Amino acid sequence: MVIDDVGEINAAFDRDFIATVCAGATASFVHEWNDERVYVDAGNGAQEVRNWILLAGVMNDAKARLLAYEPVREWLTGTGIIAFN
Repeated sequence: MVIDDVGEINAAFDRDFIATVCAGATASFVHEWNDERVYVDAGNGAQEVRNWILLAGVMNDAKARLLAYEPVREWLTGTGIIAFN
């Protein structure tokens, strides 16, 4: 989905990242992805990705399950909801 002036919502990245969080594996994500790569791939949602990583760290990388995900054009980003186990 292309959004004028801000680029695409990268739903594939979002879903892969959410799967990483749900697997309790954000530590591997942090080691494999630098800040620039997150910004390029997550685009408008890059700051939110940083927030999710922080929360996953607080939760000691507990496993979680995806409750909902939707690319939301009006918000210029994908939106996901998870529940930690």
